[in-house]
Amino acid sequence: MSFMPVKITIFLLVLFFSTSGMFAKEHRVRMMLSVRNKTAKLVKGSQLILAGPINAKKMKSNHPFEIVTDDLGNKCYRFDFGYFPPFGSKVITFEGRVEVGKSPPGDPADYLGAERFIEVKAPEIVKKARQLKRKSVFKTAKSICAWTKSHTRAGQYIKRQRGALWAMKKGKGDCTEAACLFVALCRVNKIPARVIGGWAVDRNETLGFYAYHNWAEFHDGSRWVLADPSDGTFDKPDVYMATRIVGKSSVMDRYHRFKVISPIAGAIVVK
Repeated sequence: MSFMPVKITIFLLVLFFSTSGMFAKEHRVRMMLSVRNKTAKLVKGSQLILAGPINAKKMKSNHPFEIVTDDLGNKCYRFDFGYFPPFGSKVITFEGRVEVGKSPPGDPADYLGAERFIEVKAPEIVKKARQLKRKSVFKTAKSICAWTKSHTRAGQYIKRQRGALWAMKKGKGDCTEAACLFVALCRVNKIPARVIGGWAVDRNETLGFYAYHNWAEFHDGSRWVLADPSDGTFDKPDVYMATRIVGKSSVMDRYHRFKVISPIAGAIVVK
């Protein structure tokens, strides 16, 4: 038996509403997902796993969902679409209050070693990390952030993640590569650091997937401190809303924003 290719298109619109003025610590978040089956085939058993706000107080939806926490501490919101009739469509709303500017939890000891895209043993990275070391953890991280911003020339979005060593050698990269390089340089200097994904948001903003952003955090011995080497922001987390600690997730694998599960390979297309 052969199957015709089936495609479902999902569009995500994210609306952010501040509850108490500019750069408020708490925002109301509303996501609208328009889901459509573009084919003449009945599709069943498809799921969307969304990397939602980690510091959400309570989220609700007009469609059933399940919260699954992965091994990194990320909150993954799983929607089961059940049956989609041919050319069928539905709109899913997802909303709640979120703490913005708050770091996700995590043990600093877990963020010191090498991992994929964080090549802490590469000679080029080790050499530069030693050059950027200062008298304190905070000053070292600040010098790394400033240097990474100047070294990774801002460019267009890179679809496939390249990592710290690539950014080091090429001298360019998007926000993901800049964050990876910052993290690698910190870890060489024995500073716990990690890549964070989410949105940098202000009140009353309308955002889509195109605005998804990666930045970094380092631990100064008492707290996680934000560093965004793509634009030079340092220790100013006010508008940053975390949706995931970036790494190999037991639920999301290495997908950053969402993961689609379907019994038919390539059946779901997300835009």
